Amino acid sequence: MSENKTSPSDLAQARAAHMDLQQTLNLLEQRLDIPKRIDQEIAHRKQQVIDFRRKNPLGFTALIGAAAVTTAVAICFGIKAIIEKLN
Repeated sequence: MSENKTSPSDLAQARAAHMDLQQTLNLLEQRLDIPKRIDQEIAHRKQQVIDFRRKNPLGFTALIGAAAVTTAVAICFGIKAIIEKLN
């Protein structure tokens, strides 16, 4: 029976190639897992909003108020346009 002899340098090269392949696969998985990336981005943005709200409550309130007013104005203009088109 013949023995399969591998040198330490061959083992080191194989381990290095294995590590390189594992890193490449991990990077591909991270970049191609779109739902996971979306979930991570949403969690990050939520945390940014929470931090902003905690650090600047007045600014947060003003921002929410401005968004509400902008939405109300857009709805009013939309309703007005529909009414004028129907008349």
